[in-house]
Amino acid sequence: MAGPAVIDDLAISSVPAERYTSGCDRAAGTSAAHVTDDREAPMTVEIVATKNGPYLLTGDLSQLELRDGDGQLYDVQGKRRVFLCRCGASITKPFCDGQHSKIGFQAAEAAVSSG
Repeated sequence: MAGPAVIDDLAISSVPAERYTSGCDRAAGTSAAHVTDDREAPMTVEIVATKNGPYLLTGDLSQLELRDGDGQLYDVQGKRRVFLCRCGASITKPFCDGQHSKIGFQAAEAAVSSG
């Protein structure tokens, strides 16, 4: 069994929002993170802030450890994408349940360059 994933690089990039507006599922902006363990080459996990919606995590989530405030793991094994709530209204936190649509959530979408 491999050890926990380590996010060792986080880079902001721009992705068209319309690519990620298909809604939520009960399982799981833009940045790319390389997730590695001691035995494998880096694998890409992408995190996208969808337009006025949740964070969408895609890629190889098999090495990702998503934990609650008490350190308990959420089961994301076998998932290819996960939507995480960012509006604060979901009753299935940290996962999105579509409440952002009902409350009219509006988010700042543009990445700010560090200059």
